[in-house]
Amino acid sequence: MKQLIRIAQLTDMHIGETDEDVYGSPVRMQFLSALNKLKKQNLDALILSGDLAANAGEYNSYVWIKEQLKELTCPIYICLGNHDRLENLKQVFNLNLENCHEDDYYFKTKIKEHLCLFLDTSPYFLSNQQMEWLKQQSIENKEEILLFMHHPPLYCGCTFMDEKYPLKNISDVWSVIKELKNVNYIFCGHYHTERTIIKDGKNVFLTPSTMAQFDNQTSEITILHRNPSWRIIEWDGETLRTSVEYFFLFTSL
Repeated sequence: MKQLIRIAQLTDMHIGETDEDVYGSPVRMQFLSALNKLKKQNLDALILSGDLAANAGEYNSYVWIKEQLKELTCPIYICLGNHDRLENLKQVFNLNLENCHEDDYYFKTKIKEHLCLFLDTSPYFLSNQQMEWLKQQSIENKEEILLFMHHPPLYCGCTFMDEKYPLKNISDVWSVIKELKNVNYIFCGHYHTERTIIKDGKNVFLTPSTMAQFDNQTSEITILHRNPSWRIIEWDGETLRTSVEYFFLFTSL
């Protein structure tokens, strides 16, 4: 058995360029509430799984986020969401240029002894290049792999998001992932909800947002509440334990 690792996943922060509310949420305060909780935990990594910025990869949003993260001592890894822009992220976070493949930002890393893969779905599309890379990584590495991506690779039973904002090539993506025998745990954001989907032996975990959580059953966007949330992942290479935690700032909308 390998070392136990403890990872936190934050997603869909939607931080604006100023301290003003974004979509009715005080997103900076909510992000800081979650981050302050995580600073007290013994983490081996923090993963920001997309939509760091409010709308279109605002440069000053990334500058502010980076400033808030400076007290963390663990490594920080970033996935791009559809509201992010690679060029600004590269400049602010000094991203490894070796992980920038034309317009895609994807990479692998080991957290302690455990292999983690990170994909780029920012154009609502997972490129053929990434899918081929993903297959190759699965072949070359016999160990169990943790996979992180912003968009879920399958429909999740969430009416509004499934109908309006899924991956454009979702069927092709799932046809690849379901054949990867050592990729059984996939962590996503994008849907602003907490949900676990088990299909074809794979476990897809949706992590809720630090901004607001959506109603899964409505055909139009409906906010259930604005309490910020994050996911904790514990993994020893054999047994995975994961849970979602909330910071209750609000009692109503």
